Amino acid sequence: MGIMERRPYLALDISRLTELVSASKQDKSLLKAVLFELKFRKTNAAKKLKRRVEQLLVANDDVPNAQAEVRHPRAGLAGLHEQKPKVSKRIMKLSELKTKEQGHHETGESFLGAADPFVLESLELMRKKLLDLTARNRLLNFPIQQKGAALRIIDEVPNQLCAELLADRELKFKPVPPPTREQLIENGYLEVDENSGEERKLKPSPDAREWAKVLGFDIGYELPREEDASGDDKHQDDAIQVLLYPPEMESRLRAIRSKAQTAIEEMGASILYLSLGFLEWTESDDASKTRLAPLFTIPVHLSRGKLDHNSGTYQYTVSYTGEDILPNLSLKEKLALDFGLALPEVGEGESPENYLDHVATLIKTTKPNWSVRRYGALALLNFGKMLMYLDLDPERWP
Repeated sequence: MGIMERRPYLALDISRLTELVSASKQDKSLLKAVLFELKFRKTNAAKKLKRRVEQLLVANDDVPNAQAEVRHPRAGLAGLHEQKPKVSKRIMKLSELKTKEQGHHETGESFLGAADPFVLESLELMRKKLLDLTARNRLLNFPIQQKGAALRIIDEVPNQLCAELLADRELKFKPVPPPTREQLIENGYLEVDENSGEERKLKPSPDAREWAKVLGFDIGYELPREEDASGDDKHQDDAIQVLLYPPEMESRLRAIRSKAQTAIEEMGASILYLSLGFLEWTESDDASKTRLAPLFTIPVHLSRGKLDHNSGTYQYTVSYTGEDILPNLSLKEKLALDFGLALPEVGEGESPENYLDHVATLIKTTKPNWSVRRYGALALLNFGKMLMYLDLDPERWP
């Protein structure tokens, strides 16, 4: 049986699962399938939806009794006495659901204890085949300079971005404001003849990177640490700074959003993430070519908002999908197999800064020529096989 057959809602994020539940409150088969899927999700949003589905299943079981109660109303102490079992039934039903979960967990543990070691070893080999450990895998060799693959961000604090997104707040992308005529004159790009009033260009118009530097932006791609940016208002807002003028930023975001939507329609999976931090590594100690592997990836959704009449472009916002923040399993296997290094797990509630520090500590003595780059990018990454890899882990089986 295929993974999608056993987990038909594997590809849906929490927001879409919530919409599905809201539209099908009395469909017990659907609710049970959603409940099964939610057992694999660890976020607070998933736990909240799981409780709601459990309550809906209990309520659906009580509907026939409630209808009978309306058709045959009772009064007095006898009626009150006969209503008590219905309350008890609701409590018993919730207890049954919890007992089943515990039973599933015990079943998984008993399988691991009773299974033939050869079967477990074969299963582990099958799992590892799902992870592409070659340079073709963007999770090991991310083309951060490729326009169609990513949109780089500058001068933002990773912890602040992560905290805002996980608090279910939308963040908007902010372009470099294009220079006005007066600013071009003031900064020596343009001059006006006092007698004739004719304009004369003194040097080429600045691109976004050059103009951002004139405006005082930190144009480096290494994102600042939280302690270095404390008290700065621009790191306390709801904007993500991009090193592009409005038209080019809109064009890039439109293309990324289109590819992300196509992936959902064709594969049933989201491939859009806000990646904070990359491991810069090499295949060997004497190799000159370095590669980038994303480290802390937040699954996000990109939305097109209202038209900005000042710039003539649409505003785009990004929000957290509610899915788990997974470690880069391709990188984890690559480091373990080829270098004998154990990539840290992403702990529940762990901040990007803390995780990047853990990785930096790991490579400090063993791989001094490697480094953790504090880059940030809206990235297209396919975690589909990683989810299958996790799904085939007996430790996670309910």
